[in-house]
Amino acid sequence: MEIVTIGNEDFLLRRFPLAHPNYFRPDGSVSSYAYCPDKSDTAGLSVNLERITTLKATVLDHNQFGLLRISAGNIRSVPELDCIHNPIEGNDAHSLITGTISKNKRSKLIELSSTIPLVELQQSIEHPTPPEHPPHARLVLTCSRKPGNKVFLMPCRAATTPAPKQAPLKQFMTILQLQISDIN
Repeated sequence: MEIVTIGNEDFLLRRFPLAHPNYFRPDGSVSSYAYCPDKSDTAGLSVNLERITTLKATVLDHNQFGLLRISAGNIRSVPELDCIHNPIEGNDAHSLITGTISKNKRSKLIELSSTIPLVELQQSIEHPTPPEHPPHARLVLTCSRKPGNKVFLMPCRAATTPAPKQAPLKQFMTILQLQISDIN
């Protein structure tokens, strides 16, 4: 595979494990830890160039991993960071975010990223090309109610925290009903 130029309009995908607590904030959103290089990331932080891969090929298993999407332009807007295409054996889309990724820069990257919804990941596996009319999603929620707690909903992960006084469980569930009222 020849090296391609990554334009600012290109999107990169970053995979993160769903079962690791460091990857999530107390509110259930993905934390900046998702952009934390590990010891094997010596040349840069591994990502995939979306235009030459699929969500399915990048996520591998949507029950174990989630995906973040960020534009190359957003990466380059963080001082001293860049992204380059760096194909490896078995992954032509492999790319790198280069530069020193400090905690502040990780926070900026997570702010500029979007989490790909579980429904989109599941559809990419079931329908490699987007269906003309995607099927309705179904949400099944099983939880135990403890007085004074609310539940934050995330794919494959549940977290409970004490509810603030201004957002009791009943009010939270009403908001939840309004947000998913169109789901069968």
